[in-house]
Amino acid sequence: MYKDASLPSRNIDLAQPLNNALARHHLTSLLEGLPPAHPQYQNLVAALAVYRAIAAQGGWPLVSNEQLLVRRLALEDPLLAAQPASSADDVNSAIERYQVRNGLAADGKLGPETMRALNVPVAVRIGQIIANMERWRWMPAELERRRVEVNVPDQSLDLMDGFNNALHSRVIIGKRSTPTPLLRTVAVSVVANPAWDIPDDIAVRQLLPHLRQNANYLASRNMDLVGAPADTVIDWRQISGSHLPYQIRQPPGPNNGLGHLMLDSPNSFDVYMHDTPDKTLFQKPLREISNGCIRVELIDQLASLALNDDEALGDALRSGETRTMALREPLPVYLLYWTAIAAEDGTVGFRPDRYGRDIPLMAGLTAK
Repeated sequence: MYKDASLPSRNIDLAQPLNNALARHHLTSLLEGLPPAHPQYQNLVAALAVYRAIAAQGGWPLVSNEQLLVRRLALEDPLLAAQPASSADDVNSAIERYQVRNGLAADGKLGPETMRALNVPVAVRIGQIIANMERWRWMPAELERRRVEVNVPDQSLDLMDGFNNALHSRVIIGKRSTPTPLLRTVAVSVVANPAWDIPDDIAVRQLLPHLRQNANYLASRNMDLVGAPADTVIDWRQISGSHLPYQIRQPPGPNNGLGHLMLDSPNSFDVYMHDTPDKTLFQKPLREISNGCIRVELIDQLASLALNDDEALGDALRSGETRTMALREPLPVYLLYWTAIAAEDGTVGFRPDRYGRDIPLMAGLTAK
């Protein structure tokens, strides 16, 4: 379905369990045990029934006046639905709850973004729920107790300890042209003051056009050619647009693209969690900016919790030199794509389908 997905395979040999279930007339319990047991999946199952019931009753109205707004909000808000009469404050509170659930600016006002989200047809929301249920079926049967989960559509990161959230941070994700993949990897070390070995595809795409115009472009950006003899002169205009002859590296420093910290998690996509020199980017509501890597606003706290050795981390950062510190316990990292997030109370929050992953998945599930 996706070319940029690398999640652990779930190879289940059902032959023997199926034979046993048939022999003991336990086929129903066998089938019931196959879907994911994770609470988020089960919440989506319950939510799907609710949204299908709403669709069966004609869906929800397009919001055009206050009376329709209350009716629309109540379909997804048990607190508002339970009130026989709603005051203006009640409605504003319901709008704010809706905005929080759906990752919108929570001001309690019916602005254009909130209006657009409210007027998404229920059939589309049902499709999103089904698509997210399918992606949950791709996940391991059991998730590690301590793990990092990045929800790309939500532009956020959570360091989980069981079902407890030890850290929540805003992140910057990949552009639509360079999307962040679906991935499970493992962080094995924290790198302080990292040097950035710029991947060849990024160098070709972003640096080569400048080098063809200005042979001193690398020096102006504090970048080096690794492995090139000191007297090497390259005519960048003669270099093909697919491969560079040398590795380009940006040494540690305040303008390094990786910032002052990264978590090294080897993977085939070369995407990592790291810092950024431009912290103002985290204040933007739309943070599709990177080449696929995850830039973490609270990278210092994440590195501290992962390493569990603040003294060593502080010494390494103050040195100004690149230092790699192995984690005592490798930390699983999941880069995920949840556009429908269901809560225990039956409410569901939706996120933008930033890379258009839901539509082909929904089509694949309904294809005959």
